[in-house]
Amino acid sequence: MSKGDEQRRSLDQDRYLTYIQLDGVTDGFISRYKTGISHHRQEEKRLRIRKAGDGRHDVQGFTVDSRGGFTEFESETTLGKLTYGASYYLDQVDSFRNNVAPNGSLSSRSIQGPVADDSDYHLAGAFIQNHTAITDRLDTWIGGRFTYAEAAIGRSEDPVTGAETSFGDDWTNFVGSGRFTYDVTTDGSLGLFGGVSQGFRAPNLSDLSRLDSARSDEIETPSPGLDPEKYLSYEIGIRAQSDRARAALGYYCTDIDDYILGVRTGRIIDGDFEVTKINAGTGFVQGIELETSYDLTDSLSLFGWASWQDGELENEPISRMMPFSAQAGIRYQFPNETAWLEWLAIGATEQDELSSRDQRDTQRIPLGGTPGYVIGMIRGGWEITPGVTLTCAIENLTAEAYRVHGSGINAPGRNFIFGAEVKS
Repeated sequence: MSKGDEQRRSLDQDRYLTYIQLDGVTDGFISRYKTGISHHRQEEKRLRIRKAGDGRHDVQGFTVDSRGGFTEFESETTLGKLTYGASYYLDQVDSFRNNVAPNGSLSSRSIQGPVADDSDYHLAGAFIQNHTAITDRLDTWIGGRFTYAEAAIGRSEDPVTGAETSFGDDWTNFVGSGRFTYDVTTDGSLGLFGGVSQGFRAPNLSDLSRLDSARSDEIETPSPGLDPEKYLSYEIGIRAQSDRARAALGYYCTDIDDYILGVRTGRIIDGDFEVTKINAGTGFVQGIELETSYDLTDSLSLFGWASWQDGELENEPISRMMPFSAQAGIRYQFPNETAWLEWLAIGATEQDELSSRDQRDTQRIPLGGTPGYVIGMIRGGWEITPGVTLTCAIENLTAEAYRVHGSGINAPGRNFIFGAEVKS
């Protein structure tokens, strides 16, 4: 792997969430309701000290205030259980960047920080879904959602001229979905499930206005004029259960269209390659997931899961695609049912299927790919009294050096965790 040349990057974050929710049941047409309003504030600040001998450093950050609310209702009709509702959220963003000279004085204030300053993002939606029991064995869910998104970019820096610009855009979309479950046997011990659903993601403020370092030796610049990403997903699976065993196996495939992809422009900005985003991605991702458990005795059980994934985008592997991963464990529930103990093994295979951007991102992904790993873990819990539970865990028992593919961060060595939970 290659090392970055910066001396320091320090990140500070503060998050605050305030919300009020109300839910209940009635005897009228609306049998159940749930509604709420919320305010979420996220503040982030980054100090960056450039490479040795440069002397420069900068401080940048942003504040995002997200306000909004939602409503959700259920009604029993002759066609089935109807679930419907709506939501609206507004993100208001302020960002900054102060550039400091080698002598410690303020040399300049940039037009924007990591995203455009003085910007708003509106996201509104309405949905409806109907659950129908066709027979005693067959259930279906059919639904749709309408989405409206609007971005108002207040103060953005043109990467070519350095001038202040502003722009806006909006998008609307309707997506649908259909799902089913079918009990093959009368007792429900063997069943099938599946579905087809559409997906939609409008460009966010980061897609449209980011001006910040990205991957190794890259800087991302504003990209107005983007279209939404569109997805079409399919899923099919089987589940089985008995008195002691449970298992589920599923296959999924998602077709991707107009994926927002970062590409190099050929320009160099302050020593980094400029990257801008375009709707250039067409491809797919598919995978298989398995989950199972087996009770050896009333107190001792085995459990585990495995996941495999494959995919292409523009005729090359999906960026940062998850390698084959699995977990296996054994759990002991003490006879008094107030304490439990389990041992787990978690691992992943080597991931050497890399996109061209992954291959260049040598500060996060080792040359040739991310090595595989297997780590052990022991954890347990004890409910001292009703509502009071103590937990503890020892992670990475052998202190193996490893990292999750694409994370850019080496995982901790042997790690001890202690916790307590109190419920009233």
